[in-house]
Amino acid sequence: MEVLSLWQDAFEWSYYDDVLSGLSKGNLIKATDPVGTSFQAMFCIDERECSLRRHIESIDPKCETFGSPGFFGVEFFFKPEHGKFTDKLCPAPVQPAYLIKEINTSKHLEKDILFDKQSYHPEKVGYTLLALFLGRYYVGEKSLFPKNEPRYFKCFWAYGC
Repeated sequence: MEVLSLWQDAFEWSYYDDVLSGLSKGNLIKATDPVGTSFQAMFCIDERECSLRRHIESIDPKCETFGSPGFFGVEFFFKPEHGKFTDKLCPAPVQPAYLIKEINTSKHLEKDILFDKQSYHPEKVGYTLLALFLGRYYVGEKSLFPKNEPRYFKCFWAYGC
């Protein structure tokens, strides 16, 4: 373990040396203010983000919009299969309520699910087709007629909105 620690320290210091030498040479990129920009807006990436951004940009061509990955209201810790520690995968002020563990990722299945006889049982295929048929109406309704739901308020509260 001590050898690995020494290698890790050497790797980190080689990185620090490169960064510090670059900074000392003064090769910094100068930040410039956007010329002629009326405002800038940041959006959380999801299925509606792009159309909203394009709509705002069509109304005000001088604005700038950006998409960024964000927190989607599911606060949890993640523990890799052979990891000792968990990672908190949510914003700092939120306390995770769930733990997701990665297990048996190296285990191979005895049968290939796609080519198993049970996968093509007529009753299962019927349920799948029914779910696909009804699912498109559910998704269409949620997309065309969105509603305020309590689960969204928790997400907005986490951002201080």
